[in-house]
Amino acid sequence: MKEAEAEAAQLYSQGIKAAEREVENVLLRGKSIAGLEGRKSLLAARQSLVDETFAEAEKRLMELRLDKAAYPELLADLAKPHLKDDSCILLSKEDYQMAGEALQKNLGGIPVEEAEISPGGLIVKNGGIELNLTFVALLRQYRGELEQAVASALFQ
Repeated sequence: MKEAEAEAAQLYSQGIKAAEREVENVLLRGKSIAGLEGRKSLLAARQSLVDETFAEAEKRLMELRLDKAAYPELLADLAKPHLKDDSCILLSKEDYQMAGEALQKNLGGIPVEEAEISPGGLIVKNGGIELNLTFVALLRQYRGELEQAVASALFQ
């Protein structure tokens, strides 16, 4: 009987130790999962702020269109490095009405035409090649390069 009680006590002690180890493992896994979920939530919140920053940049670029004197100059600055002898500038209907004439004068008579494109910015057409310099396209094009700098500025 004493041997059986001693063996039972030993088994009980081993069971308690195994249960304690399992509880510790479960707690460690829980903490690890919680930490991972926390990091994922933080990353998602940061990405959301970066997205909002780019949306705000696009909004502010679109607001530049309201300055009837500065907007044609901005468009000309966008276009000039890409102009060739056979170039033509394409503007959205709204931009054409607001800035088309002033832009054409600023570019020394380069043809400026109305086209079905998104407002804000322009397209430079050189022969059969079109270079999309609309604000939306430029933000999309350079987002990869700018995203890290934006994140650094936001989260330092």
